[in-house]
Amino acid sequence: MRKILSSSPFRHAAWAMAAAAAAGPASAQTYPDKPVRMVVAFAPAGGTDIVARLVAPRMAELLGQSVVVENRAGAGGVIGTENVAKAAPDGYTTLMATMGNLAVNPYLYSMRVDVQRDLKPVGVSGPHALRAGAVRASGVS
Repeated sequence: MRKILSSSPFRHAAWAMAAAAAAGPASAQTYPDKPVRMVVAFAPAGGTDIVARLVAPRMAELLGQSVVVENRAGAGGVIGTENVAKAAPDGYTTLMATMGNLAVNPYLYSMRVDVQRDLKPVGVSGPHALRAGAVRASGVS
């Protein structure tokens, strides 16, 4: 387990997500002053959930604040993706997504959000094409 956590993709993912989350809100001096929510759009114990739970402790360490992994499974990832896209653009909500959430689902399902407009990639979480997204309006660049 230690080898997985110290591997380069996971280390880079944690740094990228922490940096992007910290850059988001306007009041950067006090960010984060509450736990950061990482939404996984799939069921617990699946591949995406496992990666999120490996990245979250390192991200929390870098941010100095808790990172809560929350599963919002259903509709092939649409429910969790829409949940994050509709969240307040304050930098406290991220999405652990797959290419299915971001590239395939918009063409297969009638989604109520536009992933290209409403989400912005903030980091690569590993070799399995997993991405983390934050609400674009948060100012993350």
